[in-house]
Formats: sequence, structure tokens, C-alpha cells
Amino acid sequence: MWVLYLVLALIFSMFLFCGFLLYNHKALWLLSGYNTMSKKQKEHYDKTHDMRAISRFVGNLCFVLAGYIFVLAFGIFLENRYVILISTGLILVISVACVIYVNTSKRFKK
Repeated sequence: MWVLYLVLALIFSMFLFCGFLLYNHKALWLLSGYNTMSKKQKEHYDKTHDMRAISRFVGNLCFVLAGYIFVLAFGIFLENRYVILISTGLILVISVACVIYVNTSKRFKK
């Protein structure tokens, strides 16, 4: 059981670290697709999209997901099935909703 807690602690720490980097605009290369673009494509994308807003939003998302991972670990520790199911469901729903929001919202366009 301690291996599960160790894995969850590692995932929690990675989300916090990535959230901190993205929130402070230090790791745009972590954003999927942006790191594989050519220099010309990045310049065009930077002109049409607000990368600082996207980076800050994804950083906040990482903090929220880290919180729910902590709740999930706590639910596993307490062996409370409802806390485990609710936290897992919220992680999935929030992740999917945020991906849809980032890709369809005009908030991130210049």
C-alpha cells in the first residue's frame, strides 16, 4: 500500500512543480503541440493566441488537479469509497472540460 502512496505523492509533486512553472510562464515547452512547432509556426501562433493566458490557465489547472489528487490519496488512506469515486470523477470531468474550454474559448485569442 505504501507504494501507492509514494506514486500518488510523486504525481502530486509533479503537478505542483509543473503548475508553478506554467503559472510563471517558465515552461511553455510543456504545452502539447507548442514544443513541436517550427519557429515560424510559433511566431504565427504567438501573434494569434495569448500564450501567457494559456500558460496561466494550465498552471492553475495543474494546481486544482494536484488538490484533487491529494483528496484521492486521503480517500484511499481512509478507505472511503465515495471520496475516491468523487475525486476521480472530478479529476476526469475537470480535465476534459478544461481541454474543451481552452480549444474553443475566444479568451485565449488575440
